[in-house]
Amino acid sequence: MFYVYVYRDPRPRKDLQPVYVGKGCGDRAWFHWKKGRTGNKPFNDWLVHLRSTKLTPVIEIVEEFKDEIDAFAKECELILFYGRRN
Repeated sequence: MFYVYVYRDPRPRKDLQPVYVGKGCGDRAWFHWKKGRTGNKPFNDWLVHLRSTKLTPVIEIVEEFKDEIDAFAKECELILFYGRRN
């Protein structure tokens, strides 16, 4: 089973805005937060900032899929919808 997930900003003034969209299976959605670093520098910097302020990101499972290709399509759709910083 695959899924698409969104990391949302927990800071009060950020109104749960989406910061990162990903797809995965198992515990992938929580991997970034547990490991504490990623290959995505802006996302990694944001995670470090949250840790320093004792906040935890809101991790939302958006939708589940039987096929990875469908999950990938949804991930792309959400990235297009929310946009990218880089």
